[in-house]
Amino acid sequence: MQLFQYFAPASVDDVLELLRRHGPDAALMAGGTDLMVSMNQREISPKYIVQIRDLPELRFIRKEADCIRVGALTTKAALASSEVIDSKAAALAEAARKSSGPQVRNLATIGGNLGTASPAGDLVLALVALDARLKIRSSGGTRELPVGEFLVGPKQNALATGEVITEIVVPISPARSGSAFQKLGKRKAMSISVASAAAAITVSADGLSFETVRVALGSIAPTVVRAHRFEQALQGKPATIEEIAKARALVREDISPITDIRGQAWYRGEVAPVLAGRAVEDALAAARGQDFASARMARRKRGKGIAGAIYSLTVPGFPNPSSADIRMREDGSVLLLMGSVDIGQGSNTVLSQIAAEALGVPYEHVTIESADTGTTPFDMGTFSSRQTYAGGNAILLAPA
Repeated sequence: MQLFQYFAPASVDDVLELLRRHGPDAALMAGGTDLMVSMNQREISPKYIVQIRDLPELRFIRKEADCIRVGALTTKAALASSEVIDSKAAALAEAARKSSGPQVRNLATIGGNLGTASPAGDLVLALVALDARLKIRSSGGTRELPVGEFLVGPKQNALATGEVITEIVVPISPARSGSAFQKLGKRKAMSISVASAAAAITVSADGLSFETVRVALGSIAPTVVRAHRFEQALQGKPATIEEIAKARALVREDISPITDIRGQAWYRGEVAPVLAGRAVEDALAAARGQDFASARMARRKRGKGIAGAIYSLTVPGFPNPSSADIRMREDGSVLLLMGSVDIGQGSNTVLSQIAAEALGVPYEHVTIESADTGTTPFDMGTFSSRQTYAGGNAILLAPA
């Protein structure tokens, strides 16, 4: 990571002045949960960091007659616990609850999630489904932009140099409306989505047909996309689970999934229609005050499958070195120098036991010193359950 100059301005006006002065060499940091990762991975190397986390004028949730205004520095945790968001924009509250883990939710902000512009951004597709708009400021003035037009590609947004998101405006839907969020990850918590969907619907006055339908999809295209064909197929049709099931296959025509470390393209193509259908079902249930859980359970199918897995002790394709330095003292005791780190898993104990057995000395006669970069030999690192195997074998080879 290259050196950078750090600023902590006291107001939005000060932020805009710093951005005007330093242009594309400056990067904004709110929670820092995305920025620091990008900097560590050398994806970006800003010369100036402008810390905006402590600006109270950008941290708020305000309900007005026709909309909810959310400050760009509002955290995911605040969104997840807000009664206003939960009652008037349920998809956004649910997306915040299912996004990352508690530690990240307490730091990550809605403005940062938008600015990162990831196609897997949970809050982003909820905002697209809710037809939200952004207020964007620069030293030259203020403009508004629909969230759906803000994301222009993978990690690419429509912000010009010197601009900053200050506010997100979420329209309050009319009566007989509901919204919902669905996410599939490789685990149930702290997971980036394999595929996700958010829906916002309004039913007719008699509650029998769909009046408006908006469905946004994540992790299945270069950016968050709308399921336009699915929406159009439901518009004006009977508001039933059966009608949703008939139309959801059209979702495949609006997506272009890829294969990556989280999932394969064919799998995303299969699950995206299911998630979109469930999001619309949940939004419909909210609009009518119903519960479709029993109907969904009745459709569940059970089967048998065979799975195979491989567990790697290191990053596949990379070397996995570990070193041991064993020194015998005059009194017959042993000093064991290891570069590995005991992080609570007990590696210091087991490595001392291996050394004692290999050398034929009592365990109590072995002293281990670990993770001192000035004295201990190199070790690849403490990860992937490798320490006993890699470090232990290094100890066994050392006396030879």
